[in-house]
Amino acid sequence: SEFLLGVNMLSAKRRRRARWGRKHERTPLLSVEDGDASFKVLPKDASVFTLVLLMPPLERKIRGHWCSWSVALAFALLLITAVLQMVLTVMAGGYILQLQASSQSLLLPDSEPGAGSRALGALEKIGGRDSAPTGCCLGADCADDLPCCNRPGKSETPANPGFLELLKPGGSGAKGGKEGPKKTAKYRTAPICSKSENGGISCAPTALVMADPWKELDADGDGNWTVDEAKADATNLACVVGVSVEDVFRIALRGILRAQTVSNGKVLLPVADRGQTAGITRPHFEWWRGVMTICSATDPAQCGDLIDRGVFDGMLGNSSRRLDLDGALRYCQGLLSSGGLCEAALPSNALVHRKRSADACGAASYAPGLRHVNPFNDQDILTTNAVVFDTPKAFETMHSTNFRCFLFLVLVLWFSSLTKEVKDIIQLWDFLLSFPVEHAMPFITPEQKLAIAGVCRRVCQRLRARGVSCDSLESRISKLETPFEAQPVKLSELQITALDRPHHIICVIVAFLRTLFVIYLGWAGSVFILSNSTCMDLLLNALAIVFVFELDEFLWEYIVTGDIKEQVAEMNSLKFRSRFAVSGDVHELDVLMFLWGIVGIPGISLLIMAYHDYQRTWPMLEALTCACYLQGDRCMATTFFEKASWDQHWSYLAGFS
Repeated sequence: SEFLLGVNMLSAKRRRRARWGRKHERTPLLSVEDGDASFKVLPKDASVFTLVLLMPPLERKIRGHWCSWSVALAFALLLITAVLQMVLTVMAGGYILQLQASSQSLLLPDSEPGAGSRALGALEKIGGRDSAPTGCCLGADCADDLPCCNRPGKSETPANPGFLELLKPGGSGAKGGKEGPKKTAKYRTAPICSKSENGGISCAPTALVMADPWKELDADGDGNWTVDEAKADATNLACVVGVSVEDVFRIALRGILRAQTVSNGKVLLPVADRGQTAGITRPHFEWWRGVMTICSATDPAQCGDLIDRGVFDGMLGNSSRRLDLDGALRYCQGLLSSGGLCEAALPSNALVHRKRSADACGAASYAPGLRHVNPFNDQDILTTNAVVFDTPKAFETMHSTNFRCFLFLVLVLWFSSLTKEVKDIIQLWDFLLSFPVEHAMPFITPEQKLAIAGVCRRVCQRLRARGVSCDSLESRISKLETPFEAQPVKLSELQITALDRPHHIICVIVAFLRTLFVIYLGWAGSVFILSNSTCMDLLLNALAIVFVFELDEFLWEYIVTGDIKEQVAEMNSLKFRSRFAVSGDVHELDVLMFLWGIVGIPGISLLIMAYHDYQRTWPMLEALTCACYLQGDRCMATTFFEKASWDQHWSYLAGFS
């Protein structure tokens, strides 16, 4: 039945348009005696907009002008409403959209390669630069502006394929990636996590690239990485990492010397000549590379998870050091704790990346974890702690079925409120396009009109005395001298049949601003609702956004005086010939809004909820899981902590201890 009714409405609309096109301009627009069903009554809502629409023509009917307290109050409230709604919409909407964009770009970059470069080029043209920088970069200073230059001496084969490959973003340990470090380099302001072409997610700092190519660092192949080789930077690694290779060398050397000072042989650190500070040997470089990888974790409580994953099992198997699980835990916590070895042995950009990762993960909470048994001593047992970060937990909640169902319901309520505002705006435009308009100046009182007419008549008399005709002004002077006929005081007998031209222009401006407002706040409000991670925040923030729509009703309720409210309530509603078709007592706009409410709103809410979960919530959850827990199906960090690779690493170091 609803479908047939909709078909009848569309047919009636075509007939209505045909009748409208045949009517002459002088056809009365408000002849309702014939019972024309195309006339519609404009609803009188309890809002400031209704006050602005009705009060000026009412005062002109009663007094002949707008100069009254009620009209001044109406326009003052209109100005306050417009300013408050625009300020709240622009400020809150801009903050919401910026927060949404920054939170996602913090973890995941633009999916389209080269988009940032094109945006940079556009900004350079706006800023007056003729073109983007050309050429390539040597060193760290220009790494943000130019591609890195290729220099001879680059080693294509890693020195220790069993573990070193895992540290290379896009390497063989990263699920078959083929990209080398030069192609996966990120700028110092890059997001925490990045996507590879094969779909993997890497949240490791670019400094890990420096921990990979030993043959590129030890240019002369003597087994000792010296400061002169770091200064020379034969393979331009500084551009890839974004920090000077010499600075990395000195930081690594400082971390090695500090570890030897505080370890006292209790950790698996190769023995070295204390007087040798001119270079870093290959075994010490291997140890520092392992420290770099462990320092990808941001919280000391994650040491328990690393122990459960078997990262330190190879260390426990070294009989000469006699380490147990407690010793491995102390070693790991000594690296990750505040003021620990990670802060002394990591390059500056790696420390910044580690701090940004910790901020993105949020506050940590702890719970008892798993029991881990020493594989070399079944009497050595350690119960680890499990760490849970707030931000990944919030996105897990957003991805749950219960939350998505609640989000769907809130979106339905939000779009229903939005639809009410849209319907009011459509009715206002329909009214403004159909209602008659008079050319009058309501700002002038009858006394002022008589005074102006007297001045004009005296001017005409002087012109006639000089032989100049003044017939063209006589009609206008006569209109000014026409006495004002007061309307009956009983408001129920008043019928407004036209709007003044200034009043019509003001109403058009209001309708235009309300249209822009509902479009912008509809978009920003939807984004704001989708960004909430708890049911309580979702509900309260949705109500807060709806309040911006109802600001005009709030001002009407608490500022407009009682006598003005009574006048508006007693007035006859404005009637106009609607441009929408009418069949019987059913209006086409009402049918469209009804169909949109039962079909469109649930459908669009479901699509938006599903798209948001697929396009933002799940990718962000994957990136946060990788950055915070170093785990995930597509997380490359998972391969960094494989037990076999670490067993090989500790076995290699044991041969030099």
